[in-house]
This record gives sequence, C-alpha cells and structure tokens, in this order.
Amino acid sequence: MKIKKLVLLSFVLAFSGILLAAEKISFGLLTCDFRENPIAVDNNHPVFGWKLQSNSDNVYQKAYEIIVGDCIDEIKNLKGNNWSSGIVQSNNNRHVKYEGIPLKSFTRYYWRVRVYDTNDRPSAWSDIASFDMAMLDENDWEAQWISDGSNAPEETADFYKDDPAPLFSREFNIEKEVELAMLYISGLGYYEA
Repeated sequence: MKIKKLVLLSFVLAFSGILLAAEKISFGLLTCDFRENPIAVDNNHPVFGWKLQSNSDNVYQKAYEIIVGDCIDEIKNLKGNNWSSGIVQSNNNRHVKYEGIPLKSFTRYYWRVRVYDTNDRPSAWSDIASFDMAMLDENDWEAQWISDGSNAPEETADFYKDDPAPLFSREFNIEKEVELAMLYISGLGYYEA
C-alpha cells in the first residue's frame, strides 16, 4: 500500500512540475519611449513597455520590477544604480514611467524587467535593453559649430549660386579600445558620415 501511495505521489509531483514548467513567461519586444533601444531620448522621464509571451493562456502579469543603470555590469548583476522600482503590483506593461534619479545628457542607460504571475511566481529577467539620452539642457552643449568660415549670403539669389559644399575631413589615432562612439550631426545642406 505504501508503494502505491509513493508512486501516486511521484506522478502527482511530476505532473505538477510539468504544469509549472509549461507556464513560462518570456519577453518579446522591449521599448523605451515606444522604440526599441532608442538613441536621442529627450524625455527626462521616459516610459517603458514590454510584450509578454507565454505558451499558456492562463498566465497573466500581476506585478513587475524594473532596474535601470548606466553600467551594464551592474545590470547584469541585477542592480539598478539609477532606478530599481521594487515589485510594483500592476498588470500594466506599457507607459511605465521612469521614476529614478535624474538622467544625464548624452549617456547610455541599460534596463531589464521581470514580471510576477498571478501565483506570485517571478519570470526570468528580460534581456538587457538600452536607451541613449539626447541633450536635455542646452547648458550641456560643449561642442563648437564647424564651418568653412564664409558668411551667409545676403541676397536670396545668392543662396542658389553654384557653390560647392565645403569638405571637412579629419584623421585621428585612438590609443584605447573604443567601447562606444557617437556622432551628432546637424546642418543645412549635404552631409555624410
């Protein structure tokens, strides 16, 4: 009799484990300000969103947790040095507003999210996503405009003269390995990078 109970208990536990394993939540698209890994985010409080995927119709988000940081190693170690939302009881997965310390201009931030289902089971953390901040304050601007030194035309007709575009070319050596390089271009006419 004990053997039958033991065998029955084994089947029940194995079947329960299969059901729990079958109800996995994973993440599809991760967005910041409605874009995937955006650059030039000019919003001090960007909004996050994620698309959930599950192989079961009975799995729903009951809560979420987001971490945001400017150091990818911290995010890999599940620490958000700019914002850690803690567990937020909400089924919302869109328009989740950043509520951390102030973001800095021209800085790349990384983020992850995990959700909790209706049984309070956490999902795995999402893949790491990123967003790059634009210039948030004009006082953050340090660069100088590059021009050929000529004055702007005084007469409207002079705008249409045959005047070849100036060419700016510069070579330089880099002593260290480049981790990230960003070029911000703004100008009238033609440009190529």
